[in-house]
Amino acid sequence: MRANLFCYRGHDVAWARAFRETRATPLFATMPSLRRLIGDIEIVGKAKIRRTDLYVSENHRRAGVVLVGDAFQSSCPALETAPHA
Repeated sequence: MRANLFCYRGHDVAWARAFRETRATPLFATMPSLRRLIGDIEIVGKAKIRRTDLYVSENHRRAGVVLVGDAFQSSCPALETAPHA
């Protein structure tokens, strides 16, 4: 299984450092119900931490148009190809 985790924390904060080192411990501490959903896991690969830029739509007020969720605010579409921090 592959999982992508998006969070709004700096790449150099204590949580990110702990995630790079022990991965499952801070993951389950942050999302306590996750273990119940997926069970115990073994993370075999290295954590890849990337910066994600968010874009908010501007000038979107138009008659008959409603932007919801990712249509209004989305991450950079070039996430895997953007320069890494």
